[in-house]
Amino acid sequence: MCDVIQKIKDGIYAYPESIEWGHLYKMLSENLGRDDIPLPLILGGSIASDFDKNKRLIEQIIIAEENGLVEEAIKILSGVPEDHWVKSNGNLDKKAVLFEGDL
Repeated sequence: MCDVIQKIKDGIYAYPESIEWGHLYKMLSENLGRDDIPLPLILGGSIASDFDKNKRLIEQIIIAEENGLVEEAIKILSGVPEDHWVKSNGNLDKKAVLFEGDL
């Protein structure tokens, strides 16, 4: 399993605070041609909890996985510098992290 996905799955990384989360959304929207991709919880969604932001990121990763875009998602998320990740402070529900398989 990819290191960045494992850290998200394990609840170590909550979500990226940088523009890369927007890049992930844009990649999904453009490749899938859909307008129902959940928006990243940045800017207008910044008041959401770390748990909700983590859930949203996981939703996007699952969409990427289901549509054959997980490698591109991993590439984007792996490009996020370590200091741009919001780390979990213990308030993430690891049981909520469900992936189809080992990415």
